[in-house]
Order: sequence, then structure tokens, then C-alpha cells
Amino acid sequence: MKKIQKYLIIIFTVLFGVWSIRGTVSPLQADNARRGAGFSADMFPTIVSASAGEPGFSFQGWAAFNHIKVRAIGGHLYLPPELTGSSGFGNQELTVAAVIADYMFGDHFDGFWIGAGAEYWGNTISHEDTGEEFRWNNYVLTLGGGHIWRIYGNLYINPWAAVHYITNPREFDAAGDRFSQRKIQGSFSMKIGYFFDL
Repeated sequence: MKKIQKYLIIIFTVLFGVWSIRGTVSPLQADNARRGAGFSADMFPTIVSASAGEPGFSFQGWAAFNHIKVRAIGGHLYLPPELTGSSGFGNQELTVAAVIADYMFGDHFDGFWIGAGAEYWGNTISHEDTGEEFRWNNYVLTLGGGHIWRIYGNLYINPWAAVHYITNPREFDAAGDRFSQRKIQGSFSMKIGYFFDL
């Protein structure tokens, strides 16, 4: 628990520092505040799941006020055996739900951004020889960043990368093989989305 608290303090200190350096006007004092809401789809779950012969998706909806954005994310993907990181295990299925807060450096919900938040991962994996199945949940802290380019009006693309800290990594043994989660994992992808000025 102390480690989790330490990482939360670091994450939110970074976000507060970035916001302070930028000199953003308080939302309560802003006369010309910019508001928006949008949605996007992430390409990574679709492509990776397709390589495993399964459908996958990740969608998010968001609301923003000036430079601050809050995102709600949901996704489902399948990982091929070469991405499980453990010999003898496969058919890994992952359901994700997350809430992330971002700071955007651009003036119209674009430009570079940095964000942090919490995620829930629901996992299933099975041993390739015995068929034994394992199910578990992970609680994850995330820190990420990227760049939003508006390519036509409010249509945008968003390449991004993130680091994920799993607070409760798991290990499983079956038929002499061991599946072991890495506590710190990375990811990167491309989102495409659209937003509305409110």
C-alpha cells in the first residue's frame, strides 16, 4: 500500500507541476473558457486481436475544459502466444476499464499532452497443453503522453505511449511452465477520434 501511495503522489505531483508551469487560468476565473467533448478508437487492440484471429476493440469518451481532459476508456483484446511473455501459456484475453486525466498543451484540445490515472484489467489465460484456465484481476496505475494532430476540422489522430504499474502482479504454474506478470509494462498505439466544441 505504501508503494501505491508513493506512485500516486509522484503521478499527481507531475501533473500539478506541469499545470502550474503552464500558468493555466483557474476554470472558476475563466471568462473565455474552451469546452469540448469527444470520442476515439484505439488501433492497438484491433490489430493485436486480429493477429490472434479474434475481434478486439478500445473506445473512449472524454470531456475537456481548457487544457484539462478526463477520459473514460473501455476495451477488450486477445493477445497471441508470442505476446504473453511466458512459454506454454496462450489464449490470453484482457478486458480493460480506465479513467485518465490529461493535461493538453495545445489551445484547441490538441498538441502534446501528459496524463495519469487508474485502470482495471480483467484477465484470462490458459495453458496450451493442459487447457487449464486462470482468471484474475489487476489494478493498475498509468502514466502516459502523446501528441494530438487535428487533420481535418475536429477530426484528429493521436499517437501515444504509456507506462503501466501493476499493483498486484500474478504468477501461475501449470505442467512445469510458469506464467509471471511483469510489474511494469509499456504500451504504445495510435488513436483516431473526433470532438465537438461546446
